[in-house]
Amino acid sequence: MKKLLKLLGCSRSRSKKLSSANEEKTTEIPQDTHNKKIENSFNSENENENGNNNKKRIKNINSENDFQKQDSIENISIDKKEIFNEINGFNINENIDLDELLISNESPLICPYEKKTIKFTKRGLINLFDELLKLDGWKNYWNKDNCTIDIRDKGSPINSEFYLIKTLYIIKKSELKYNKSIDNILKFIFGKDIRIKWDSSLKNVELIEGEELKNYVVDTWAKSPIYLVSERDGVEKRFIFKYNNIIYCFGTPVPDDYFPEKKNVVRIINYMNFLKLYEDDENIYFYNMNQADFKMAIPQFLMNVTLPMTTKNWYNSLKKACNSYQIIGNHIEKIESKNSDLNEQFDFVDDKNDKNNENFVKEENVKSDDENNQGINKINNEEIKNENLKNESNKNNENENEDNKKEEIKNENNEKENQNDKKEEEKKDDEFNFDDINIEEVEEEDVKKE
Repeated sequence: MKKLLKLLGCSRSRSKKLSSANEEKTTEIPQDTHNKKIENSFNSENENENGNNNKKRIKNINSENDFQKQDSIENISIDKKEIFNEINGFNINENIDLDELLISNESPLICPYEKKTIKFTKRGLINLFDELLKLDGWKNYWNKDNCTIDIRDKGSPINSEFYLIKTLYIIKKSELKYNKSIDNILKFIFGKDIRIKWDSSLKNVELIEGEELKNYVVDTWAKSPIYLVSERDGVEKRFIFKYNNIIYCFGTPVPDDYFPEKKNVVRIINYMNFLKLYEDDENIYFYNMNQADFKMAIPQFLMNVTLPMTTKNWYNSLKKACNSYQIIGNHIEKIESKNSDLNEQFDFVDDKNDKNNENFVKEENVKSDDENNQGINKINNEEIKNENLKNESNKNNENENEDNKKEEIKNENNEKENQNDKKEEEKKDDEFNFDDINIEEVEEEDVKKE
């Protein structure tokens, strides 16, 4: 019993000491916070330890941020401040960094499979384009007329069922009179009011949500290419941005139930519609990758004929539009033919980078007027000479025609006379034969009678 009491006494004394120590700690902390001297001394005593701890924390935060950059897009860095539209989830920041999300992960516009295959950041989309270029299995299909077409039968990491088509088309700037910058050409391709005006293959382009030429949803309605083929449309979300003087345009589909289908119109699925648009001093380059389900079986021989032809025709239409329209805001207006010469002069001045544009144009106009007057006189004299020569040649031709007609008439008369002579001779021969036959018949009858 004594031993047990001793043990219990020891345990009680230990518990009292621990509780008193805890009470001392709890009472010491609030006293230090209210006393500036104690607080300063506490900070000075523990300055080295806190400094080391802060360094460790900074390292841990940096390592976590680095991990988040390398990890999936669902992990958002704490330092980034993304502002998303509540309806569609588009990022509405004015200047979006390379690693900021262009669209929220919770957006109703993202298809379920895209969360695992696509990083919707500028860096993620640029890397995706480069990764697609490095894929194996590309087969060259067409290489002619500044157009190269490659096809990958295995598709892409996004979808392996349908062909992935890669196209590089080059337009020379010398072929363009106006709208030679990629910024203007971007508006010709993706501006909804501009595109519908020059692209005869489209029936309508409707902006559904978002801001045009940035992050937005669009419905593109195409006409029927041939008889017995239904019209088609495609709804996709697009992300357009510029990085290192290169314009990237990336489009993917929206979920099926997001936008209602039209009657008698087939809804296609654009799994990927990727354009890389850039330029140098001489050329403009259109690097496009497309993968789509057109909801129809396309035979190989039909693709062999239609794909190069439709590609070249579309870019030719784009060139004509750039040479025929001028951009005013988000719209285009037809360039009048009267102003074409004047516009060419201004383009020439811009290319030469002349500082005194107005004086230069005036001098050129005066020179051109004198040259035009001299040229007009020369042309008039040449036209008079040509008319005289034409008249003389016409007279000679008329005389020759008359002589030919006379000869033809003579020949016809001679032929007629010859034919008449032949007919008379034939008649004489027939009469002679008839007389001979009658004499023979008379002689035979006389013989019979005898």
